[in-house]
Amino acid sequence: MDRDKDRSVKDFLSVLGYLFLQNGKFARARKILLALHALHPDDPEVTRALMYGSFMAGFPAEALPLAEAYLAAPGLSERDRALGTLLSGRILWALDRKEEARNLLKNFSLPSP
Repeated sequence: MDRDKDRSVKDFLSVLGYLFLQNGKFARARKILLALHALHPDDPEVTRALMYGSFMAGFPAEALPLAEAYLAAPGLSERDRALGTLLSGRILWALDRKEEARNLLKNFSLPSP
């Protein structure tokens, strides 16, 4: 696939996934984002969207390794790292790993804007 076509496909799938997420269609968003992640597995924005979509669609066990990969991505802003940490805590809690969630979120705070 040439670079321009690849970018167009990525943009289209990103927008479609985002629209489904914003409208509470988490299962549909997850399907789109799984395809997008297969094409762009190293893109932290794609990973974050799939992590959120998987969690909200009821797949916290699928979301946890995505959260770990997202938080390990280089160059995340403080805000993105904080939001990833918060969602990781929610994922751990949903997996009944409450002590790990508490430890992760013990010192949690959102950075100032």
